[in-house]
Amino acid sequence: MRSVTGATGNVGAEVVAALAKAGEPVRALVRRPDAALPDGAEAVTGDLDDPASLGDALEGVDGIFLLPGYHDLTGPVALRPADQVAVPAEVTGRPARTFADWPRRARPRFPDSSRTFPADRCAPPGATPRWTPAGRGSVRDKERARVDLSAVLGVVLAVPVVASSLLVLGLLGKLVWPAYFWVLPAGWALAGAITFVPVYEHLVLSVLLKMREPSQGELTWLTPSWAAVCDAAGVDGSRYRLWVEPSRELNAFAAGGRTVAVTRAALDLERPGLEAILAHELGHHLSGHTRATLLVHWLELPARVLSRLVRLIAWVVPHVGRVFRSFGRSAEVLVTVLLSLGVLTALAFLDPWLLLTPLLGPVLAWSKRLGEYRADRMAARLGYGRELALLLKAWNLRDHGDERRLWSRLMAGHPAHIDRVKRLKDLGVRL
Repeated sequence: MRSVTGATGNVGAEVVAALAKAGEPVRALVRRPDAALPDGAEAVTGDLDDPASLGDALEGVDGIFLLPGYHDLTGPVALRPADQVAVPAEVTGRPARTFADWPRRARPRFPDSSRTFPADRCAPPGATPRWTPAGRGSVRDKERARVDLSAVLGVVLAVPVVASSLLVLGLLGKLVWPAYFWVLPAGWALAGAITFVPVYEHLVLSVLLKMREPSQGELTWLTPSWAAVCDAAGVDGSRYRLWVEPSRELNAFAAGGRTVAVTRAALDLERPGLEAILAHELGHHLSGHTRATLLVHWLELPARVLSRLVRLIAWVVPHVGRVFRSFGRSAEVLVTVLLSLGVLTALAFLDPWLLLTPLLGPVLAWSKRLGEYRADRMAARLGYGRELALLLKAWNLRDHGDERRLWSRLMAGHPAHIDRVKRLKDLGVRL
């Protein structure tokens, strides 16, 4: 029997999967009894910071993969740089065993993304292995924070709108400063770097989304849940800023590169549910969705202004046509059609890219739904899959299912709750 600590982490999960696939008996030390594990793996709850809780996890094991993932352990299992990777005898009641003591055939083979601990670098039996902790969550941070397909698609599909923005600014620059018309669009694109400045992010998002800072009581309730989620993910929670949206709807959202917000109603959730939705929002940050969205929003602003202007003109056109109603119904229709064609022709001449944006709507919505599924998957990876699925199921019952029409579902950036529950079940989450 092999025991694996950190069994729901990035490296530990690979070890458990490799051992289970090889048919080796494996016992996974987890903090949450409902953690998603592969078939064949035995889950045992315990905490490395509490040696008394490790008895069941270590009973009868022949080897242990010990990967704490953080520095602030206390007690006899605390690891410091260059300490031996072994579980003390006073915990197990039997001689210390190390990862190097495993039979070579039982050592898992790691994928390329986990090169920190490849099997061929394990010390031979009888050797004294050494290990320097890589730090909290730093083993596979690059893989975990990698920008995924949905974030890339969001940027790619925004190209027509961004091109429209730059074209609008170029035309405006042509009127103001013909010889250097390119300065305005180039300056606007370079100014997009301001979205990476925390002060700008907090100021703009607090105004646009009508957020406020949490009260002391709200912060007292919110902070432990956020700290638990960040600890499970192995990230520094202090680099994010928590906000509250004064809404009665139960919701939460992530924005920019450092913003996480919950509605006032979400603060009424029990701690497991609150941690689940915070884990989902952290998943957005780790996948790069929110950073790309804020940058694209900045670059799209001129095109959005032009789009609003076009909508205003489109609203005015029928009213102008009614002026000719006294000349007959045919005259009114003719004037309305001619004005509409004129607006479309002018728009196609001034900014042809803008005409493509309605066609890209369903694809862009699909890419946003992919982002939601990715964030759910990250929450499940952190051990919050069951709580998140139960919340989504409750919301689905509250809303009496998904009553949206087909077109509304195609244009929605959020998938139906029941679809998200099904995806979580496919990941092995058990309700």
